[in-house]
Amino acid sequence: MLHENLVEELQLGQKFSLDLDEMNQNITEEEINQLIAIGAKTRQNIVGCPYPDKSFTDVSGNPKTIHELESEFVIINYNDLYTDICERELDSLITISKDMGEAVSIISFLPNSQSEISHLIEKYGNKIAFVTDANEHIKSHNLGQGSALNYILDHRREVIYASIHCSPSKFEELMK
Repeated sequence: MLHENLVEELQLGQKFSLDLDEMNQNITEEEINQLIAIGAKTRQNIVGCPYPDKSFTDVSGNPKTIHELESEFVIINYNDLYTDICERELDSLITISKDMGEAVSIISFLPNSQSEISHLIEKYGNKIAFVTDANEHIKSHNLGQGSALNYILDHRREVIYASIHCSPSKFEELMK
């Protein structure tokens, strides 16, 4: 089960960083869902961003640091995972969200192409938003500063933003 102090910290509104790799990868999918559910319920941040001082964009496209975003949203950040894995997790988040009476759930990874963005928006509608590091993530995905970024900015929605940081291989293993 989850370390009791982590759950207590969340319920008390304290911020902490959860790194699955540093926890010897002994956390289960059920425990991840429990953390996400608690974070959504308390509107608390589960933060594991490796670049806390980099500038991100908010839902209006304005640059903000991760700390500024934390004051407004609960954050979910996937690290270069395959779209189908992200979708499976998003489906799980939306189910948890509905069970708790929450209106929206989100992801904040940057899809690899405009077609992926279109697909996700079509599938999830106003339950989805993208929070991106315009300088780093867009370059890493070779999108440049063109239409894909503008498309994302034009189709942002309300964000619940919580971050669980783990290696893609570990996340894929957990989601099997």
